[in-house]
Amino acid sequence: MHLYRPYGVVMNGELVVGLELLIEGGVIHEIRPHTGIPDAYVISPAFVNAHSHLEYRGMQDKILEPRYFEWIWELTRLKTLETPEYVREVCDLAARENRATGVALVGEHSDRVGSAQAMVRNGLGGWIYQEMLDGFDSDPSKRLEIVQEKFRENQAVFEDVSISPHAFHTVRENAMAIIAEATDPISIHVCETPLEDAYVRDGKGQIAELRTQLGIDLTVTGLGVIESLDRAGILAPRTQCVHVCDVNPEEISLLASRAVSIAHC
Repeated sequence: MHLYRPYGVVMNGELVVGLELLIEGGVIHEIRPHTGIPDAYVISPAFVNAHSHLEYRGMQDKILEPRYFEWIWELTRLKTLETPEYVREVCDLAARENRATGVALVGEHSDRVGSAQAMVRNGLGGWIYQEMLDGFDSDPSKRLEIVQEKFRENQAVFEDVSISPHAFHTVRENAMAIIAEATDPISIHVCETPLEDAYVRDGKGQIAELRTQLGIDLTVTGLGVIESLDRAGILAPRTQCVHVCDVNPEEISLLASRAVSIAHC
């Protein structure tokens, strides 16, 4: 039995001072008033990293572009230069850093293979969202096969994995419909910038221009991203919406009425 005498203990969302704990094997056996002078640290429940990309850890400080569209396009380019071995290495580094800073559960967006092994090796629980991202592919059927293969590889190591849409504008209608019919948890990037609504509602802006350059049809709904996701059957209690920066009060109310979770980063 180990005695811990912190400055404070986080309980029910509040910092409570004057308590010490008896812990053995990771289990708290007793919480009682201080019997001595406290030490300069705080004990709290573990943190949850609700939206994570372990595999992008190797890109830290490598992309200096301040504009979002140019930044994400450069990230996409750099991905093609990274070997599978390097991706596994940086996933392990990121998982170690999460665990060392008090994170125990991770909501991991995975486009490649490496996160599952890293999470297991470093004692991280949570969920892996295997990203579907076929919106810019000339042959979407190949993407589905690749994603399913990566899903199987990750699930062989880490049980809690599901195929999840990357974003409304990066996933084709057929794939979105298949995901909407499933019951597993999903996490999707939503309204990270005004570029998404400009494309989805009006068929304008940099996303539309890129699709035109690549010879890919536009998928314009005439609605904003939030309404389009709702019409597609994606907004539900099993859904985590990530970012959610460019939304109005009516859209926030719609999200609330569907009981989705928000990772506002």
